[in-house]
Amino acid sequence: MTDLIKDPNMNWLGKAPAMKAIKAYGGKAALESIASTIEGVTGPQADNIKKAYQTELNSAK
Repeated sequence: MTDLIKDPNMNWLGKAPAMKAIKAYGGKAALESIASTIEGVTGPQADNIKKAYQTELNSAK
């Protein structure tokens, strides 16, 4: 799943479910491990990707 997050050709509709899976199987620590990747996202969908990440991170245990 982290490969999907790192893929620059994957749009936010693909990355958001990948973040859900990372949260489901790895929890908050797994989400925190991709923080630098999320922070480095650029492009027209960057805001959507970052919002999806924050939503998942805020709801993670």
